Amino acid sequence: MKTENKENVVENENVTIAEIETFKGEIIKISTRSYKDVPYVDVRVWFKKGVDDAYRPTKKGIFFRKEQVGELINALSQIQENS
Repeated sequence: MKTENKENVVENENVTIAEIETFKGEIIKISTRSYKDVPYVDVRVWFKKGVDDAYRPTKKGIFFRKEQVGELINALSQIQENS
């Protein structure tokens, strides 16, 4: 798997933070955006489709308030420490 950090790539008012390639040729895209002036983080699986071979989002993912990022990082750190 390959992780590609993005430096504020803006797509339709979304800011892409990182893209992580999966073994299926999909990517996990981590982005930020605002909805009703509330900042959110979107972690979603994208897949290639169509003649243009462009990535499209799937329903697989999570969408949460940016203020919850610390809790997510703590939980993922616990997983990493226990591996």
